[in-house]
Amino acid sequence: MARRRLSEAIRWQIIGMHATGASFKAIGRQLGYHYTVISRLVRKHRQTGAVKDRPQSGRPRVTSEREDRALLRIIRREPFSTSTVLKRAQEKTLGMVSGTAKMEPENVEEDPLVGRKQIPSPCH
Repeated sequence: MARRRLSEAIRWQIIGMHATGASFKAIGRQLGYHYTVISRLVRKHRQTGAVKDRPQSGRPRVTSEREDRALLRIIRREPFSTSTVLKRAQEKTLGMVSGTAKMEPENVEEDPLVGRKQIPSPCH
């Protein structure tokens, strides 16, 4: 079961209700959250003075959710596409350069096959 995220407004509402003397269980019943969620939020507010989530671990996103959906549509249409073809199709579809393009060096050639040797086809 997925966790419901508490909005910042609800978090401040919880802190305000607790400051007026409401118990954790009363606040939880009124807002529809378990009392342990309320107690953890109040404890975090006492320790840090803030109610915002801490930064999450992991690599920052390079593409947006919109770009991810566009990529999935392209992959469903052409399941055996290379990453270069996908990138160009995404740029064409979205009308902008995707986040992955920012990571490429500026001196990269436009033609991805430059410097590669052609494999001779077998003679029959």
